[in-house]
Amino acid sequence: MAKNDLVLLDSIIDEYIQNKRPSENCGEVFEFFATEQILKNYAFSEQQILSGSVDGRNDGGIDEFFVLVNGHLAEGIPEEFWPKSNSELEVYIITCKHDDSFKQSPITTMIPSLLQLFDFSIATSELEGKYNADVLKKRNLLIATYKRLATTLTKFNINLIYACRGDESIESNIQEKADQAEQICQESFSECTAKFEFWGNHRFLTRYRENSRTTLDLRYESCINQNGQYVVLAKLIDYYDFIIDSDENLNRRIFDSNVRDYLGLNPVNADIMKSLADSDNPEFWWFNNGITTVSYTHLTLP
Repeated sequence: MAKNDLVLLDSIIDEYIQNKRPSENCGEVFEFFATEQILKNYAFSEQQILSGSVDGRNDGGIDEFFVLVNGHLAEGIPEEFWPKSNSELEVYIITCKHDDSFKQSPITTMIPSLLQLFDFSIATSELEGKYNADVLKKRNLLIATYKRLATTLTKFNINLIYACRGDESIESNIQEKADQAEQICQESFSECTAKFEFWGNHRFLTRYRENSRTTLDLRYESCINQNGQYVVLAKLIDYYDFIIDSDENLNRRIFDSNVRDYLGLNPVNADIMKSLADSDNPEFWWFNNGITTVSYTHLTLP
């Protein structure tokens, strides 16, 4: 850890506090900031980030609980837009502490919660009083989602995350508890990948600095220029490489509110997918005027 990483992180947290994002309480602000950075690649709105909070009395050591289907919050998916094939389920369980070092106790508190919450043979009514209403609501959402995707599920990831302001030099006894938490998840679900991660000041600073890349390279076949206005023709595979990030996921941060994917799950997008999937329909690209980008562009012409 660089000596001043913690100082720099705290200055960012102070700015969030001044802007009341989402309040003036340093613990709540750090929790929001941590969740915002952890889920940054999903480009969630502030309201969507806040929707995952289960923090409070009887939270079982869990501060944030998210259930995602194909990159969308499960509770926000309209009935008609649930995937009928190739569905991906992701769960984020996050505990946030405004401490300047990682400790064993937060994971120790989380472990029995994972054992109970991920045991779907236990009725939710049996857990009332042990966990608050927000935790149980998220558990019910996970159960319903897991059952609904039973025939289409191709990928299931559980992300367990412990966030604090310390560095990421983890002592062996703390790592052993993290490994135990991973094992509980693996034993609870077949074909599930579980990963426990520690997020400290260096990782948060690195992610915070990852604003949308200022330079993106798009290979193109030809370019038409008229009075400084450009039309670029590119192969679909090159455009695909242009819009994905280093993990081969859609780089949602480069899309603005007038772009179809940014609009998410809506009737127009559903109709587009039906057109693409139906081989009897006319060639879709004839009815599409291409991709419009707004940017400061530097073209390297052959």
